[in-house]
Amino acid sequence: MREGQDPGAFSLRNPLVLAVLLTVLILVAFQVVSFFTIRNRLADIDIDVEELREQANLLKQQAEDNRERMTVTKQLLVAAGERQGEILQKLKIILESDIAKVKEAELNLERWQIRWIKYHLAQSGCEPSEEVALLFDARTRGAISCWQKSRGETQTGFLSQESVELLLRGPVSFRDCDDHCPEMALVPPGEFLMGSGPSEEDAKVNEEPRHAVEIAYPFAVGAYEVTLAEWEACVNEGGCSSVPLDRHKRPGNGKRPVTHVTWHEAKTYTDWLSGRTGMDYRLPSESEWEYVARANTTTLYHTGQSITSEQANFDGRYDWRHSGALTADIYMGRTLEVGSLVGNAFGLYDIHGNASEWTLDCYNSHYNGAPEDGRARGTGNCARRVVRGGSWKDKPLDIRSARRHANVPDERSSKIGFRVMRTFEK
Repeated sequence: MREGQDPGAFSLRNPLVLAVLLTVLILVAFQVVSFFTIRNRLADIDIDVEELREQANLLKQQAEDNRERMTVTKQLLVAAGERQGEILQKLKIILESDIAKVKEAELNLERWQIRWIKYHLAQSGCEPSEEVALLFDARTRGAISCWQKSRGETQTGFLSQESVELLLRGPVSFRDCDDHCPEMALVPPGEFLMGSGPSEEDAKVNEEPRHAVEIAYPFAVGAYEVTLAEWEACVNEGGCSSVPLDRHKRPGNGKRPVTHVTWHEAKTYTDWLSGRTGMDYRLPSESEWEYVARANTTTLYHTGQSITSEQANFDGRYDWRHSGALTADIYMGRTLEVGSLVGNAFGLYDIHGNASEWTLDCYNSHYNGAPEDGRARGTGNCARRVVRGGSWKDKPLDIRSARRHANVPDERSSKIGFRVMRTFEK
C-alpha cells in the first residue's frame, strides 16, 4: 500500500473488490449464456410451432378428405342398398313367376277354358293371341300381365286358380264377324234338372218327368234372338231366300227379333252363318235351351218365382203367381228391340217372352227316354218341332223356363223367331 493511501479505497489488489468483480463477471457471463440459450430455445419453439401448424393443417386436410370419403362411401352404400333392393325385387318376381308357372301347369286347363280366358282378356282391354292352338304364347302372357296390372297384382304373366275362376266367370260375349254376325255368349259346362216336378203348381204333363241333364261341353249361344237386320244380311248375300213378313214394321225395326221364320229357314240361316264364319253354328237342342234359360236357377223363371213386364215382354194383363197384372199390367202387343229388358246370369236376353224360339228337337209329349247329355231328340213326332221361351203374346204361365210348345216346321208366326248356338272343340 502506498503511503498516504486509504486502506479501504478501491484496488484490484483488494480481495474484496476482486471478489465483487469476479462475481459480476460471472453474473454477466451467465446472463449472456442465458440470453443465447433462450434465443436458441425460442428459435426451436418457432420451428416446433410451424411444424405443429403444418401438422394441424395436414390433419385438417385429412379430416376433410375422410369426410368426403365417408360421404362417398355413404352414397355408395345407399346406392348398393337400392341396387340390392332392385335385385331382390327382381329375384322375387322371378321366383314368384316360377312358382306361378308351376301352379298354372297344375291347373290342367282345357281348351274351352283357354278360349274363354282369351275372350275375357280381350274384353278387359288386353289383347291375347286369337288362336287357341297357340295356347299361352308370348302375346297372351303379355295380356295376362296387362290384366294383372289392372287388378294391382304382381305381373307374372301366369294364371293362378283364383285368376282362372275370375276369368271363367261370365258373362263373356263375342262376335265371329263384325258385319251383322250375332253376338254370342259363352256358356260353361254344367248340370241341371230339366222339366217340372209333379208337385209344381200348373206344371204341364209334357214337362215331366223332371230329370238330370249333364252338358259336359262348352258352347256359345246367341246373347239375343236373331234380329231382322241379321236375317237381311243372309238374304243380301244369297244365303236366305226371302225377308220374312213383319206386320210391325217401323223405323229401327232391324233391332227387333226376326219372326215369321219357319224351322227350315232358321236352319238355313245357321248353315249360311257357318259357311260365312267357318264355325259350327246350329239351332240349340231343347235341353241346351233350358240349360241356358235357367242359368243355374231352379225357379220358374231366371228372375225367381215371378216375373214382371219390366223384366220380360209378355201379356202382362194376366196374373199368375204374382206375375203380370198385379205387378205391371203392361201389354206391348208386339216384339221389342232385343236386349231391351233384363238378361240372365249367362248374359242372355229375352229368354222369357218377346219371341218364342225354335229348337232342333222332334216333339215328344213326355221326357221318358230323353237324352241326358244335351243332345237333341231326333225321334218322336218330327212333324212337329219344339218351341221354347214363350212370346210377347203369351201369359206368364207360358213363358216359364220349363214350358214347352210344339209347332209344325213350316209354320210362320209373328210369335216365333230363333237364336243360334255354336259349338267348340272340347
